[in-house]
Amino acid sequence: VCADPIARCVGNPDIIPRLCSTGCDPFGGTCPGEQQCYRIGDHFTCLDDASGGLGAYGDPCIFTNQCDAGMLCADPPEFFECPHADGCCTPFCDTRDPAASANCPGAPEHLCEPLFDPGEGPPLFDWVGACVVPTKDGP
Repeated sequence: VCADPIARCVGNPDIIPRLCSTGCDPFGGTCPGEQQCYRIGDHFTCLDDASGGLGAYGDPCIFTNQCDAGMLCADPPEFFECPHADGCCTPFCDTRDPAASANCPGAPEHLCEPLFDPGEGPPLFDWVGACVVPTKDGP
């Protein structure tokens, strides 16, 4: 349980201590210090950037914070040309923008697809999507 009512408890539930982190803007500028904003389940939270020299579009990733700021670690079914078993980095996008899909790297195969079902995402950021290959189930 976090003392801050808008904070989320993040980390593996089997490992203690877990961390409390407040929500953030996945398009940047709201995390303290060197931290970046990443998607964890149904919300966005500030985490240390673990991308090192990698983390750009198409780079391999296992964990979400192995991608650069503004990126999602997408599983291969969502990012089918990803040659890595665990996933590849791909950018977030704004599903409200009619030109978002055209601006995705890898377009026209990659489209700006919603990350959340309507009403299921974080209240301020339920419109955030990611540039992925569309699937029936979504990202």
